[in-house]
Amino acid sequence: YDQWPQPSHTILSRPFRGLAARWFIETMTAMQSKGEKLAAMSPAKQHRFRLKVKKTRYIAEILIPIEVAKPLKKTARHMASLQDGLGEQNDAFTALELLDEMARHPIVNHDVDAAEAIALEQKALHRKCHKPVARITEQWQRIEHSFDDWLMASRS
Repeated sequence: YDQWPQPSHTILSRPFRGLAARWFIETMTAMQSKGEKLAAMSPAKQHRFRLKVKKTRYIAEILIPIEVAKPLKKTARHMASLQDGLGEQNDAFTALELLDEMARHPIVNHDVDAAEAIALEQKALHRKCHKPVARITEQWQRIEHSFDDWLMASRS
C-alpha cells in the first residue's frame, strides 16, 4: 500500500475520501449481481470481471491509508486472491489459443514430434481450462462480507 500517493493534509483527504469511497461503493454494488453468477460465467466474462475486480481493488488500496483500514485490507486481499485464480485460468485459455494456432502451422504438419508435444500440452491445458477456479463462489462471498464489514465500520 506504500506505492499509492498519501494525502498530506486532512483538509485535502476529506473530499478525496468521500469521492473514492462513493466510487468504491457504487462499483462494488454494480459488481455484486455479477459476482453471484461468477462460477457460471464463461471464461471470457470471468476475465472481464477479473479486470473490474483489479481496478476496484486499486481503489480499496488507495483508500486504506485514509479510511477504516482493516476491513478494506481484507477486501483488497480477497480481491487479489480471486484475481490470481481468474488470471491463471485466463493464462491457460490464452496458451491454449496460441497452441491451437501453432498446431495449424504448416511446419507442424511435417514434424510428428512437434505435433505430439503440442497435442500433449493442449490436453493438459484443456483439463486446466475446464476445471473451475477453486472455490470461486466462496472467494466472491469473502469479498462481499469484508466489503459489508467496511461499510458498517465506516458508518460508525
